[in-house]
Amino acid sequence: MKKLFLLPLLVYGSLNAQQTITGTSPVGFLATIAIASAASASTVPLTTGAGVTWNCSNLATSNPNLTLSLNSPTGKPFTGDYPSANYHLDVSLAGTVFANEFYIMNNDSLVKLGGHIAGSPYEIYNNPQLDMKFPFSFNDVTIDNYSKTSYNANGSVSSTQTGSVTLSYEGYGTLILPGGTYTNVAMLKRIRTNSIGPTTTSYSWIKYPSGDKLMDYETNGGIKVNYITALSTGIKRNEKADGFSVYPSVTTSKIFIKGPEEIGSVKVFNQSGQLIKTTAGENTIELNEVKGLYFLEICTKQGNTKSVHKVILN
Repeated sequence: MKKLFLLPLLVYGSLNAQQTITGTSPVGFLATIAIASAASASTVPLTTGAGVTWNCSNLATSNPNLTLSLNSPTGKPFTGDYPSANYHLDVSLAGTVFANEFYIMNNDSLVKLGGHIAGSPYEIYNNPQLDMKFPFSFNDVTIDNYSKTSYNANGSVSSTQTGSVTLSYEGYGTLILPGGTYTNVAMLKRIRTNSIGPTTTSYSWIKYPSGDKLMDYETNGGIKVNYITALSTGIKRNEKADGFSVYPSVTTSKIFIKGPEEIGSVKVFNQSGQLIKTTAGENTIELNEVKGLYFLEICTKQGNTKSVHKVILN
């Protein structure tokens, strides 16, 4: 476990437990991500404080959506480079993975061990980099150091780097995105220094207490914004901005899907992120599985909409 240094808490007004981040997204979490256009990214407000409304409804994208998946590192490529990892993130586009990162989830933090993609330069953190701290409350600040080695695609060392991450909880309130409005949202600011430069400043909007990430904003080399277009938030019934509703039968292990477009395919993942079933053009899914939490990735027949939904069989 990393040793984290938590600065004194400075409190403005009264706080309550609901404004505290107590964890981060679980293994099995899936989300659909959009990359904002440069013009719309510049409209994101960076307002701090209590009870803020961040209106980002004007965000737009001309790029295909990405799929983010959190899994166990078991069986993933390059796990030998990160033997202590217990948390794996990949981001894919049309089935091609272009971000493949490894983490350690502790009881007080999520720290990054590095990332590796076949045929590309990669990195391994000798001293992991802080990504999330929990519990983390409004106005908390924590500072942590890291060190890493960067490698060329052929495995030769390209550089060694050290630096620090200062993570601060800057505000909480409501986030309005093109796909919907989210309450109980925290805004975190991250300042990252690096021995060979540059220093980068970024912001994340995160659901509390769950730690689900809704939007990222980075200023390195221009403003870059990624935001959620579909997030698993429902249990018995889950209605999304894309118009699809997903809900289970109360007496069987069937899951029903209703929506405005014809379904092309549905992938079903269990809580560990394992693909357990794929169907084509069906509105009713028969799982024949044990009770528990499942994630459905729905793609329309036209291929222009992909969304992720969560459902619980009980």
